[in-house]
Amino acid sequence: MKGLLLKDWYMVVKYCKAYLLICLVFIGVSIMSDDNFFFILYPCILCGMIPVTLLGYDERSKWDQYCAALPYTKAQIVSGKYLLGMGTQIGMLLLSAVIQVIRMRVSGAFSWKSFSSILSMLAILSFLTPAISLPPMFRWGVEKGRMAYYISVGLVCGISAFVVNVSDITLLGFLPNSAAMLLLGLASLVAYGISWYLSILFYQKREG
Repeated sequence: MKGLLLKDWYMVVKYCKAYLLICLVFIGVSIMSDDNFFFILYPCILCGMIPVTLLGYDERSKWDQYCAALPYTKAQIVSGKYLLGMGTQIGMLLLSAVIQVIRMRVSGAFSWKSFSSILSMLAILSFLTPAISLPPMFRWGVEKGRMAYYISVGLVCGISAFVVNVSDITLLGFLPNSAAMLLLGLASLVAYGISWYLSILFYQKREG
């Protein structure tokens, strides 16, 4: 299992450097911008796409066929992607949380209600995209499962746009019904766990 995680981490370092650069740029813009919530959300959405990207590289390099000869179960192969994805997503969530605390403290507009609501929204967007897109890809492959990826990205972007527009959120504003947002954030983690379980089942049934 450690070998799978190390291999995926090497792939992140080699192929996902642009993701890190984009995230840093967006975080920098979010620090300087008072009213563009998208720049806070997008780095978390981007990190949620990393497992999908790695799965695509695996398929193109025929890694899944080579890995079949190694002493790894299909459950371990799936779990490697989900664990690495969770690690990158939590890392970005923590970084975003620190940046927003500093931003709010400096501006004098910090409140736990605002902060917890923003963090809940970031968690939803981080975990919802891979939760929707990964099971079909493990079942049918990246090419056939790509439609689920597009649907998940569109759905996540639609949710963020809806919340921002309807709730009239600014960077220093607050999300209404913060308790409900917290529950939705926790629900996204549950959805990620269910997706993990389904991906293992689907990949075990997949031929070839």
